[in-house]
Amino acid sequence: MNLMFFGFIVFILVLIFIVTYFIFNNKSKCSDSIKIDTNDIEEKEKIEISHLPIPSKIQDFNTLTLIKASSKIFDIFKAVDYANRSEHSLNKVEWHTWQVSILLYLLKMDYNLNVEVSKDSFHPFIYEMKKEEFLLKVEDILEKYLYDVDISKSKDELCKDMILSGREISILFFFILNKKRFLK
Repeated sequence: MNLMFFGFIVFILVLIFIVTYFIFNNKSKCSDSIKIDTNDIEEKEKIEISHLPIPSKIQDFNTLTLIKASSKIFDIFKAVDYANRSEHSLNKVEWHTWQVSILLYLLKMDYNLNVEVSKDSFHPFIYEMKKEEFLLKVEDILEKYLYDVDISKSKDELCKDMILSGREISILFFFILNKKRFLK
């Protein structure tokens, strides 16, 4: 009886081994036919903030003018109260290229924006994002600016050219105010 039970256990183990072998063997054959040549995939090139083109009128700003202009833009951001808006309303594009260019120049020059900020200054979605996701969103904003903005336009034209949503400007401000944390 014990010998028969032992034979049955050995038979089951051999059967499991054979089935497992065929399963893994078939998976490897399938994966060979689906291989993707990574050389064919174009990697997204990281945009260097120091290489962002900025309208010449903004580049002519002295440090004090740049910081004052950036602070006023942040005051507008706080007054609009994105922190308490609905998720849907954050997607409305309402920030123009002139404002965004000033903020990106502040970032490019690596100046600090010394404004009063609290956790209530930003919508909760900011705090729910993982660092990698957040940095991808910043990269998307920089890419949008790089490819969609014509820096040769006049200030008046750039002020009519809406580029960023409330969500994107929130991400940009949060990045500017916490850049040391993100650029470690």
